[in-house]
Amino acid sequence: MNYTQLTDKKKVEIGILLKQGMSMRQVASVLEISHSTISRYKAVVYKKRKNKIKGGMMKHTKWNLDNKTVLPISLRPKYIEKRDEPGHLEVDSILGKKNEQESLISIVDRCTKRLWLIKSNYKNEFYTTKLIYEYIVKNYIDVKSITVDNGLEFQALGIAAKKIGVKFYKCDLYCSFQRGTNERTNALVIRYIPKGESMKLNLKYI
Repeated sequence: MNYTQLTDKKKVEIGILLKQGMSMRQVASVLEISHSTISRYKAVVYKKRKNKIKGGMMKHTKWNLDNKTVLPISLRPKYIEKRDEPGHLEVDSILGKKNEQESLISIVDRCTKRLWLIKSNYKNEFYTTKLIYEYIVKNYIDVKSITVDNGLEFQALGIAAKKIGVKFYKCDLYCSFQRGTNERTNALVIRYIPKGESMKLNLKYI
């Protein structure tokens, strides 16, 4: 097989499989692409990361410190608790079958109670961040703040908040009640999607 141009989706898939411990040859076999394609792509990514990661991380960290984008929920303004203003979103995952990557991302507006569901194929934090950011932009969702729990898939979501220009609040560990609107809404969703059901297929209600 010859070296081919990789799509963004393929690049994400390669990254996830390599992170899970697969060799380049195993990844090539799973994705049905050339081993040399993965080898060259990995070399390019490593070179770019080596050159840019230090400067990029420093800039990102400085921006967060200056603008206080990522904050503990204890610093979320009290007026948000009143639910008088649309745009304050709570985000969570609804997991599928055990040991499967597929899940649903639920986004709920604290004021209007409107729910958006996004089909997610991976639990990678950067994939999830890109998925949520593009969905918000594409659907013109009004965003004034974002609140999430401490799920690993949301660890990079502050990047999306930075792009949108809003504050990003993280709940305390094991305190799902701090985003109660989302929890109650998810309880309604799983009435129609039994807990533990596989989400590999394209769900008709997404």
